[in-house]
Order: sequence, then C-alpha cells, then structure tokens
Amino acid sequence: MGLKKGIWGFLVFSLLVFFSVSIVSAECPIKISAKTTSALLSEVPSIDSQLKSCSTEVPSELKKLITNGVFLLEITDNDDVYIDITEGIITGVRIGTEGKYDYRATVSSCNLDVILSKENGMGAFAAYYLSGKANLGASGFINKIKLFFGKMFARGALRNIQVPVEDCVASSDIPTYNGFNVCEFYQAPLVTKKLVTCTAYKAGDSFCVNSMGSKDARALKCDDTGLVICGIPCGKSAPSMCAADINRKRGNNAAPISFCNNQGVVGTTTNSGEKPSNCYETYMQGHSEYQYAKAQWDAWLAETGNICQTQTSEKPNGDCKYLYEQIKGNDKKWLCWY
Repeated sequence: MGLKKGIWGFLVFSLLVFFSVSIVSAECPIKISAKTTSALLSEVPSIDSQLKSCSTEVPSELKKLITNGVFLLEITDNDDVYIDITEGIITGVRIGTEGKYDYRATVSSCNLDVILSKENGMGAFAAYYLSGKANLGASGFINKIKLFFGKMFARGALRNIQVPVEDCVASSDIPTYNGFNVCEFYQAPLVTKKLVTCTAYKAGDSFCVNSMGSKDARALKCDDTGLVICGIPCGKSAPSMCAADINRKRGNNAAPISFCNNQGVVGTTTNSGEKPSNCYETYMQGHSEYQYAKAQWDAWLAETGNICQTQTSEKPNGDCKYLYEQIKGNDKKWLCWY
C-alpha cells in the first residue's frame, strides 16, 4: 500500500496526536506535557493561550481534509475537547459540550491515558483503532464521504505503525455475573438515546439477542436506570467485540467481559465453610440463571458442598468461596457457595 493511500488514515488522527507531542510552528513551539487525560483537560487553557499568540498551521496533508472547521476529541467518559481550525490555522482549543464538529476521534479516558503516556502516541492510537477501542467519525455528507474512502485505504498503513499497548482496565458499571460473557449498553436516562423498552415483555432479551448476535444471549439487567447488560452463558459462542456504544466507558467496541473460568471469585480456598448469618439455604436448580450457568454452578457446588442466598442487597457477612450477584429489576440478592 502506497503512502498516498495510507496518508488518509494519518490525516484525521494527526490532530489527536497533537495532544501528545509538542507542536512546532515556524514562529514558536506549542508545549504540551500532559501524560494523562485529566492532565490534558487541565492543560487545555494553557494550550489555547499559546495558540492565540503563536500562529500554528495545520499540516499540509491535513489541509486536504479540513481547512475550516472543528475537530472533536470525544472522550466517552469525560469532557470533550474541540480544536478550531480557520483557513488552515489551528486557532484554539477548548472544552465544550455543543456537539458541533466536522471530524472526531472517539476514545475512552482509560485508553487516552495510554496514548498520552506513549512516546509513539500515533502508533498507540492506531492499535486501539484497529482493535475497535477507538473510532473516527465525521459530520456532514461531504466529510463522511471523505472519511469513508480514507478508512478504506488506511487500515494497512495503521497496521504498519501500531505499537503494543497495555490492556486498559477502565471503570465499569458491570457487577459480577459468574458464568457469563457480558456486554453493557447505555440508554435514557443516562444518555439521550433509547435502545429498548425494558418493561415490554421479553424486549430486553430480544435486544440482547440482536446486539450480541446469539440466540443464547439474554438481558441480565434491563431497567429504568438506563443500563442494559447482556450476557451469553460460558460455553456458548460469544462475539469477539461488543456492538458499538459510544457511551461505553471501556471503549466503543470493547470486548465482552468474561466471568468464565472462575473469574469473579470472592474469598479464598481456605474459607471457614460456615454459612454467613444473613444467608439462607436455597435450591440452586430453582433459580432462573441455573439453566445458563449449569456447568459452572454445579462445579462450584460439588467443590464447596453448600449454597445459600441473601434476602436483601447486602452482601453475605461471612466467607464465600464463590459469589453471584442476582439483579432482577430493582431487586438485588446474592448467591453464596461456601
């Protein structure tokens, strides 16, 4: 793949890399020292002040894409940053919420921390973009057409420049769902969009089947809080990436969180074996989740010999070898293997 084809990919996220290196103009350097998202946001006023007193041109290749307009750095779980470009000059940087832009790069603060900390920030962004943890977008018909063809030719070039990046552990609203691979989605009232009417009969399950592309998917959580959590039982085929959600804290196309292979274990192998005082005997096979997690739950019961359930949202106040958080609407309880 030649440079001319590959350069389209560089055009857009060259502006993203603007934040991770100093910009040198013909007159003066723009100094940017931030190595974390929070530091970057704090540094925006200083960067803007420097730009006001220092004429900084957009790279010549980038002018083919945008000469006048706004580039948006959309941080999914933090404030957004806007870069104003006028007649090929970067005229300002600001934190805003108005939502108007020509091109945008979308990334979580967790992944942006890694990008900013790398010597090769462009290579790190390329790695996250190729893995679906960062995204590029455009507003307006002409801009979308330009970006569409740019993406077609850019992937090969991005593969050539990507650098190894760490697995990013971002904050998540997903509790432990032992025995499942899960994806989370956000809807009103947390965000403006509406995905599914959770109160409608089996609407949550239908949404999850479509979103995860599996007849085995089901809604583990779907209520009026705005968080929809879909899960596929361990042992069933799960997608390599969750369906896109720009509001997902772990990334737009993050991989499902796996609670298989004893992930989510609470306690130690030397637990007392005594039943917690606020936990009561229960019939494991009678729980609706059992049909999806049968193999895992049977293995835990064979290992521990006992299972109990709380009657409230309070965690068991004793030792549990394994814990499972049950959420049905606004009702939460715990299963404890001890």
